[in-house]
Amino acid sequence: MPKNLPIIISELLKQEGITVAELSRRTGILDPVLRKICNGETSNPGINTLNPIAKQLKVTIGQLIGDEPLCINNTGYSPAKWQNVPLLSWDTISKFQKDSNAVTPIELIQTNAHIGEHAFALKIEEDLEHMLSGTIIIVDPNITPENKDFVVAQKKGQKDTSIKQAIVSDGEILFRSLIKELRLPPTKLKEFEIFGVIVQYQKNR
Repeated sequence: MPKNLPIIISELLKQEGITVAELSRRTGILDPVLRKICNGETSNPGINTLNPIAKQLKVTIGQLIGDEPLCINNTGYSPAKWQNVPLLSWDTISKFQKDSNAVTPIELIQTNAHIGEHAFALKIEEDLEHMLSGTIIIVDPNITPENKDFVVAQKKGQKDTSIKQAIVSDGEILFRSLIKELRLPPTKLKEFEIFGVIVQYQKNR
């Protein structure tokens, strides 16, 4: 199964405001089968399974499995103008946000996502939970993280930048690590510098 499929479905469900159970009802796919797909437990869902999921979530199969660019921000799926954003190395994000002209991008990446000023791209450098190494992500620093959003963040006082998932609990935003081996408890928002919310995934390069 394409490794990005569960995370893409999760984002699309959130975008549509529906649950797995509701998607099951609309597609006719049994709830246990759909949950296994959403949890990454199904190795190779067939075209007959993917097609109704894509149709209900208003995307192509290529977008659903991560082969085509997918806009997942809060402005919906209306076509956006293609534009270029700089592909940055992970260690230049902070410098770029302070002065975008002070950083030379690795290359320019085309995106049709609805993005704000100073959006940028990164390449995933290691396999993460539901994210495959080599995937290009488009990050918008102008969006405030919401529940289950994926963000690029750096813990204050540390140099390493990573991807976290935002979890809202009792009105407070916490961040969960995507590195399975760590199994760390969620960390409070105030402990991080947030560089932006992921708004698009592009095919592995």
